[in-house]
Amino acid sequence: MKARLFLLLFMVGTTVFMAGCLKTEEITQDLTEPNLPEQAYNYTDISFPPGLDVAFGSNAPNVFVVNNDPVNFFGGIDNPTVTDEGATLGRVLFYDKRLSINNSIACASCHRQELAFSDFRAGSVGFGGKVTPRNSMAIINVALNRNLFWDSRVHSAKELILQPIQNHIEMGMESLSTLEKKLNNTPFYAELFKNAYGDGQVTSERIADAMAQFLCSMVSADSRFDQGQMNNFADFTAQEKLGMNLFFSSRTKCSECHAGANFMAEDHPGGPYGTPTTRGSANTGLDAVTRDPGFRDGQFRIPS
Repeated sequence: MKARLFLLLFMVGTTVFMAGCLKTEEITQDLTEPNLPEQAYNYTDISFPPGLDVAFGSNAPNVFVVNNDPVNFFGGIDNPTVTDEGATLGRVLFYDKRLSINNSIACASCHRQELAFSDFRAGSVGFGGKVTPRNSMAIINVALNRNLFWDSRVHSAKELILQPIQNHIEMGMESLSTLEKKLNNTPFYAELFKNAYGDGQVTSERIADAMAQFLCSMVSADSRFDQGQMNNFADFTAQEKLGMNLFFSSRTKCSECHAGANFMAEDHPGGPYGTPTTRGSANTGLDAVTRDPGFRDGQFRIPS
């Protein structure tokens, strides 16, 4: 009897151990070189409708488009200066599964272009088959967002990049030095880093900067509302005008939180969300930062 029980426990333990090994075992298929055009795509030449042209101009929160001069914004937002070569490198990194510990997950695996760079799942599946506790947020006008992640724990795209890569559920990279070594040993990256930064050395700082350039180059500026600002919403239907008036009314108070060019929470000295502890929302992340069950005073990050 004891022998049978021991054998059963041994088999179960072996199965669990093997399953764990399989999840971290490197996957080598589909790790091909990127097929890039001879001329880099023009990531910096973007036209904006009224409203966003100013928001992305020289007085904007350290964004690039009008004159490519970085400008500091209250709260320490630190977006990169976007170049065609830097954003090209960032795009390659964004779609490369080598950034996960076992070559199974890329940033694009959970942020899918056809879904506004979000995920159709409530929680995304990480490198080892585990599921993230929250939905992967859409990547829309990242350069205009003062706070990122559902718990607003970072305040710029460059701060954001390396966290999912090192997350034990998402991409599982054990250290940034491991990531740097891995990409330094990937031949095609030398030329891409040289084009972007003058030499082929791969560093985690450059990885974060290049991917932030790519994210900040994604601009959504052609919605019905964007178009309507050009002609005082003359083409809006009666229902659309009714909805807009309700949205901006004191009755619904939607625009008290969703305001400005990107319909996000205000972020300025003296404003309701202008302090380091409340930037974006008062208690974002709920269960991750408090034990509030969320049925009374719990609050999430305010999406744009």
